[in-house]
Amino acid sequence: MISQYLAKITQEWGKQFEQDPSVGLVESLFAHFASHKDTFILIYQSGLWHLNLKMITDACGAKPEQCNRDAYLGAFVAYGLYGWANEWFQRGMPETPSEMAALAKMVKQSPESLHNTEETGTNWK
Repeated sequence: MISQYLAKITQEWGKQFEQDPSVGLVESLFAHFASHKDTFILIYQSGLWHLNLKMITDACGAKPEQCNRDAYLGAFVAYGLYGWANEWFQRGMPETPSEMAALAKMVKQSPESLHNTEETGTNWK
């Protein structure tokens, strides 16, 4: 039943993201989590967070029809987002979806910049 509900709200998120992809995948996904905060906190606290892995891998993970390179990159992104979201929930979701998207941009541009929070302009706790 929980999986069915997650599938339903994930489909709704997918439709919204397709209508306006300008927001970006990371910000859109974390905004989705934030908009259903109570549901996702309950899932997390119940030890069922792993159910979100399927949602994330379905959305942006590796696909059988992809070439190896694209599949590896998709897996990297999906499991990275899963880990980020897990850590975000564990820490009480203190950053906004926009801040999480900014973190993703930093990683994309220069993973080394993560070690110097002064460069980001974000007050990380």
